[in-house]
Amino acid sequence: QAFFAYLNQSAATGGTFYRDGYGGASGGTPAAAVYPNYSKYTDAKAVVNTLGNDYERTTVAAATADQTSNVLVRATDCRATHNLGNVNTVYERLKAHASPYTLARTAAICDCSEGDIAYIADEMIKHSRFATSTDGTLATIENRPAQGAFRAATILYAMGLTQHTCGSQNVKGFANLQILMGNMGRCGGGINALRGIHNVQGSTDMGLLYGNIPAYSANPTIQTDIDPNGFGKYVDALWGYPLWGSGGRAAMDASYNDAYELRASATATRTPGWWQQNSFHAMTKRWFGPIANVSPYTATYRADLDALYRLWPKGQGDNHITMFRNMGRADGDAKRIKAAVIWGQNPAVTEPNQGAIRAGLKQLDTLVLCDMFETETVAAERRSDGVSFLFPAAAHVEKAGSATNSGRTLQWRYEATRPSGNSKDDTELLLRFA
Repeated sequence: QAFFAYLNQSAATGGTFYRDGYGGASGGTPAAAVYPNYSKYTDAKAVVNTLGNDYERTTVAAATADQTSNVLVRATDCRATHNLGNVNTVYERLKAHASPYTLARTAAICDCSEGDIAYIADEMIKHSRFATSTDGTLATIENRPAQGAFRAATILYAMGLTQHTCGSQNVKGFANLQILMGNMGRCGGGINALRGIHNVQGSTDMGLLYGNIPAYSANPTIQTDIDPNGFGKYVDALWGYPLWGSGGRAAMDASYNDAYELRASATATRTPGWWQQNSFHAMTKRWFGPIANVSPYTATYRADLDALYRLWPKGQGDNHITMFRNMGRADGDAKRIKAAVIWGQNPAVTEPNQGAIRAGLKQLDTLVLCDMFETETVAAERRSDGVSFLFPAAAHVEKAGSATNSGRTLQWRYEATRPSGNSKDDTELLLRFA
């Protein structure tokens, strides 16, 4: 509530609101306007439709490859249609939702003092895009456009927040707060997760999640021998941004030729999804075969790239929960998983619904564990004809490799000492499995 008290302040004769960025092709004077009783601190004014289940949207008559129809009504549109006081704006609804949480009530819930909350609220305001002088004081907060020298604040969170009973709402609350403060998309701003161990970020980058490939793209699903435009349709869907569409959306839908041409075009002509689309294009060629870039696009190049794309595994694997459920299926069930390799995890202790976890481990024909120690997982009760293997893995100081932390700092680590006994480096174990 303290934040909304600050955010809802307005100048007596109307606040001057500056949009992020600067107006004009040369990036000169920012566009500004004065609105009576307008909040000085936020433009979170998108309008919710009267049904209360979505945002109001405007319709674009003829969508092109880089212009989507049914566009969300943004703050600028709300101002133009005099919706500033509309109770159906996102800002007003969020404010109403937070209003019952007074300082006293919030302090009681959080087991802290009202002074603690007020102090944090003041500091967040000071370190935001709305502290609009170069020294970032509240005295100069209004009637100034955004500048690069403004202070910013970041929020760092870790396992205690995400594994909390209200973990999802906690993270959502942080995101909303930083949007209100204007701290998203700014150097030193945002919300940033501190991962559980030193290289969880690196493992995520490498596509170890069942539904992702490296670079956070979803798994390819369409094979080109089933749909000749399979590669193009996959690239077209990355991050929800369509392809360049040089021939117009309808022309591109007929052939998807734009998916095959590495465009070295000016930045201004690229879609927001260009970097991910281009990265998948390059990764496909690097992983599966050396074919040279071709510009302009040719039919031969398309055939070569389709041949490489066919080598990508298609479809989704099982997620964590489904995996253990399928391990526990009865003999003869077509979905039953008969063998599992568990690497650096101890699900017999760490996972919820331990009854299902233990039942799945017990039913496996073969269980392989790669770890430094005999854990509860490999020692769990097993079926009488089941076989368990424990492969001794090396400690992190006994192997070379890279680690990527939450700040995306990439560090190469050298082997400090040779693996002890029969333990092996993870890479060697993986290659021996292969």
